[in-house]
Amino acid sequence: MSENSYDVLVIGGIAGIESALTLADMGFKVLLVEKEQSIGGRTALIWRTHPDGRKGVDIVRELVNELKKRDNAIILTKSEIWHVEGFVGNFKVKVRVEPSYVLKNHPRMKEAIEICPITVPDEFNYGLTTRKAIYYPYEGAYPELPDIDMRVCKLCGDCAKIVDDAINLAQKPMLHEFEVGAIIVTTGFKPYEPKPGEFGYKEYKNVITLPMFDRLLDLSEGGNKLIYEGEEVNSIAFNYCVGSRQVKNDSNDKVNEYCSRYCCNATIYRASELKKKYPHIKQYHFYRDIRTYGVNELLYLKAGEEGAVFVKYPDDEPPRVYKENSKLVIESKDVVLGGDKIKDLVDLVVLVTGIEPYNSKKISDILGISAGKGGFLQEAHPKLRPVETLKMVFLSRVQLKHLELLVRH
Repeated sequence: MSENSYDVLVIGGIAGIESALTLADMGFKVLLVEKEQSIGGRTALIWRTHPDGRKGVDIVRELVNELKKRDNAIILTKSEIWHVEGFVGNFKVKVRVEPSYVLKNHPRMKEAIEICPITVPDEFNYGLTTRKAIYYPYEGAYPELPDIDMRVCKLCGDCAKIVDDAINLAQKPMLHEFEVGAIIVTTGFKPYEPKPGEFGYKEYKNVITLPMFDRLLDLSEGGNKLIYEGEEVNSIAFNYCVGSRQVKNDSNDKVNEYCSRYCCNATIYRASELKKKYPHIKQYHFYRDIRTYGVNELLYLKAGEEGAVFVKYPDDEPPRVYKENSKLVIESKDVVLGGDKIKDLVDLVVLVTGIEPYNSKKISDILGISAGKGGFLQEAHPKLRPVETLKMVFLSRVQLKHLELLVRH
């Protein structure tokens, strides 16, 4: 096998790390390709997971540390699949690798970051904090090198003057070719981004999304008050099904008719943890239906017992969010109360956003994989071939044992 040949190419985030780790332990030579500057996908942004309460960054760090111990696993970040041809057992893949500009660590790297004159909102924390043009994505991220964001960098060269040859601002993108036997696609999802004005989003500063709320909780750890925009939060309204189970209208706007299946669970768990840490915060939950699957139903029942107020709104009449005398208001009919109108004044509205496929159109076009109605990559058959596509194979962890036959034969 040549240096540019691999048994398996894995594309994607946290599931990609899991897949690469399992394959490497089975003896396969694995190439993991990640589009972002660090691996781990959106898992790193998660505040805490249910039921063990682990932080997302800790989960990513543990998996990456294990993968780094495997000599038969190679990781490429800031890399994107550019072209694919061939068939199972003999794929030829071109991968475009963007420059990181930072070649190695240096004792004065933190000084180089501090001297950078460019300050921008940090997208990792949804703008709740700021960062420099040269920055570490988050503490413990892999690769363990800062990245330079060329969208905002002015090429002043101040950072390079401090760390000498550790930074090369003249780097260019490179195209690499690989031969691989099989391809696993684990490109994951992205959170739904509400339209400006949707439930007051980007119209009122105190209307945020659930992923942003996660970062707020993480940044607030260590204090006994939840602070947003410099003010204490004493009441929160969670508005469910934003970007999920949407109803078609007369416009040609794309709608997500599917249930994202994780939003209710994630919100109820956060509400439960919120009650433990900030018991004084009043909680209001405006929902169409609560879908807490399996044992998670107990979290829903517990939230109600602990004083959270649940308001079931009609399917065709979602809540309204507006300002009244400088106070944020959420208003809705309550189906349980026979249609009576409920009106709450709150400090913060959290839009419980669903999920959408991440970059599925581009990757499906390159790989020749079909997508389902919701835009997610589609299996060849939901029952008979649930982990294959019509052109190539992408496997779940349970079925990885079958990969050896596919690759070798």
